[in-house]
Amino acid sequence: MTTYKETVDTLCQLLQSGDEADRCYAARTLGLLKDTASVETLIERLKDEDLDVAIDAAEALGNIGSSEAIPALIESLENDPSGEVCTMIATALGRIGAAEAVDPLLKICLERPEDMEWDDDWDTWWDVQKAAVTALGSLRAEKAVDSLAALIDDETQQDMEPTLLNTLIRISDTGESLVIGRLQNQDSLPIHRRRAAHALALSSSGNATRALGRALTDPAPDVRAEAALSLARQNATSYLSALTLLLRDPDGEVRHAAIKAITELARNSGRTPEMEDVFQTMLTDPDPGVRAILYNVLLPVVGSSALSEQNFQAMLACTSDSHAEAASAACALLGANGNPGALDKLLQIAADSSAHPMVRREAATAIGKLGRIDSRVLDTLEQAITDQQQVVRLAALAALMELEKTGQVTPEEQEQEDGTTPLPHPLDIILGALQGEITIPQPATPPVEVTLDT
Repeated sequence: MTTYKETVDTLCQLLQSGDEADRCYAARTLGLLKDTASVETLIERLKDEDLDVAIDAAEALGNIGSSEAIPALIESLENDPSGEVCTMIATALGRIGAAEAVDPLLKICLERPEDMEWDDDWDTWWDVQKAAVTALGSLRAEKAVDSLAALIDDETQQDMEPTLLNTLIRISDTGESLVIGRLQNQDSLPIHRRRAAHALALSSSGNATRALGRALTDPAPDVRAEAALSLARQNATSYLSALTLLLRDPDGEVRHAAIKAITELARNSGRTPEMEDVFQTMLTDPDPGVRAILYNVLLPVVGSSALSEQNFQAMLACTSDSHAEAASAACALLGANGNPGALDKLLQIAADSSAHPMVRREAATAIGKLGRIDSRVLDTLEQAITDQQQVVRLAALAALMELEKTGQVTPEEQEQEDGTTPLPHPLDIILGALQGEITIPQPATPPVEVTLDT
């Protein structure tokens, strides 16, 4: 006898003769091992006097997935008075994928067994009902669609709308169509349309995506917000342009959802053709606050891949944006993209003492990321580490450190160095600053006017 078989046999014996705790642990372990040799013993424990043992036995049978357990599980579902046990049995039947369980599961969804026990003030049938609905979704029980749809609006039942909507979508196209109808029903309460929008994220069909796209103009803000998030969960990159319009929505919740959706789409889609198509529109959005958000969202998407010349020029122009946050984010984009064609513009910004410190900081940081070393770069950064603005000084020092680690002298600079003094290392400039060779000028202070009391 192998060690594995000995283990299973020992656990089965413990499941029969151990105390309550031992029986529970034995059932759970057998479920993890998924050995069909334990199915018969686990079936016996469905009627264990200890509820926890019966629950663990049902869960183990679901994990094992043997069709041998189906008749016993159905019998317990129909006759066991414990709602906790029946809840786990319904879940187990969904995991096993038992087609013959559809009718018993549907019946317990619609009718409360007379003998089912209450748990103080809580009707445990509601838990069983919810588990049975979910199991019918796992079984893709087409025959249950109409009954489940009717159950959504049954005011005599518990509020299981989210679970029912998710199940309808999982079952079939017919179920999905019912959910889309609920989303598009403008006579219904916003909460019902919002829940439908949330559920449609589970579908990857074109019909569901188009319905969510239309819901971006729903009169209720929470529906618009949920539709945006669901489109992101579907990875619907074709709706990026539409989502950017929501960044100017009058409702704060909608704007927040749009930011989250655009960020998620950008992160998941990468540089897809759809993303490239909307890039230009996003860069030139008329709202400066929106532009700032979009530039930051685009950072992980831009990467070091080459942009089209049109998009690169548009990004370059954005560094002169009158909105400081937008211009700063545009500089960061250029640093992430790594196109050396941006160097002249970034040097100009970093050296411009009249520009916003935030923009100059990002320009200096981007210069370091571009990794190109020549006399102009070193002169600009050396001047920047004496700047009166601390954020500019720190960014210049960080850029010099980056260039020391990864920077390369440009071929043009190498050609000009013949017979001349070689360029200093970026680290030499930093050390000079630390040793006091470079001083930071103090801002001029107006003279203090003194008046005498008379």
